[in-house]
Amino acid sequence: MERGIRGWRLGLFLTVLLTAIQGQAKAAGRILLRDSVVARREMLTLSDLLPAETSTLILISAAEIRIGPAPLAGTHRILTHAEVERAMSEAPLLRHILEVPDIIDVTRWSRGLQPAEVQHAIEEEFHARDLQVRISLPGFTLSNSSRRVVTEDSPKLKVTRIERDRNRECIRARVSIVSEPRVPPFWVELPGEIPLQPSQQPLNVVRKGKPVELVYEGHAMRIVARAIALDDGPPGRNIRVRNLDSRKIVTATVAAPGRVEVRF
Repeated sequence: MERGIRGWRLGLFLTVLLTAIQGQAKAAGRILLRDSVVARREMLTLSDLLPAETSTLILISAAEIRIGPAPLAGTHRILTHAEVERAMSEAPLLRHILEVPDIIDVTRWSRGLQPAEVQHAIEEEFHARDLQVRISLPGFTLSNSSRRVVTEDSPKLKVTRIERDRNRECIRARVSIVSEPRVPPFWVELPGEIPLQPSQQPLNVVRKGKPVELVYEGHAMRIVARAIALDDGPPGRNIRVRNLDSRKIVTATVAAPGRVEVRF
């Protein structure tokens, strides 16, 4: 009974909404979609193609019509008249009041990742590992190979590894943008002398017999599995773990409390 009442109310709301949209459309005439659009979300909807002065009621209805995935940062997606018409096939009222250009050029809003954002993520990882940073990181910059473009106002960064380079001349950190998995991880060289060991003896952050997150990470690929640690280990030590899905024993590097990594 209650479900029937809710369904009746929803139907009544949609009827009123469509009637209001139809009334606004008659008053304003057909609405021409924009021929150039900057997308802010992963999924492009019909509302993204509407001009800024479009009424709220029409925007609400158009937001339910999916056009498809937005392009990657720095790329374009060209929508044809036929593609947009097909997307509107289940919304005949909108199809009646909207005018579609021959093509619509869609780009993705993006910005450069700022050095201060990367620095903050690195400092958080130092704090989590109880590392003593002997210097602050003033003037911290990103090399050309470390520059990344993001499509969020506040992306979530995570340092997945800290190690010395082969020549032991600097420390480098591997950074992932976990909120944007399509952006590949990158390495950042840290200035100055930064010890990799805490002031006391290194603490085991992974314990034998305890569950851990096993991360397989390579170029543009990240796979997470469940595992059981077969050894104790502080950050940076290689230990044995058993993958609970495959039951295989693999050697992985302790990256953080409860997390080990295999790079390939």
